[in-house]
Amino acid sequence: MTQTYIKQQLTNLFTQFLTETEVEKLKQLREQIIKLFSSIPFNDSNSVSIEMELNLLKETTSLYIQNDLDGSVKSLLVGDFDRLLIQVSLSLLEK
Repeated sequence: MTQTYIKQQLTNLFTQFLTETEVEKLKQLREQIIKLFSSIPFNDSNSVSIEMELNLLKETTSLYIQNDLDGSVKSLLVGDFDRLLIQVSLSLLEK
C-alpha cells in the first residue's frame, strides 16, 4: 500500500465514522482507523507526536461512542482526524 492510498483510506474511514450512527459499526470503524494508522511507517523523528495523536484519537473516539455521539465530542474528533491526516501528509513529504 502506498502512503497516498493509506491517506485516502483514512479519509474515507474518518468520513464514515463521523456519519455513522450505529454503535457497533462505530466500534468497527474505530478499530479499522487505528489499525490502518498504526501500519504507517512514519519517520522515527516524529514517533512521540504520532503516538500522542493516536492515543488522543483512541480516547476521543471512545468518549464519542460512550456519550451517545455527542456533538461537542464530534467537533473534537474532527480536529483529531485533521491532525492525523496532517501527520500522514508530512510523512508523504519526507519520502
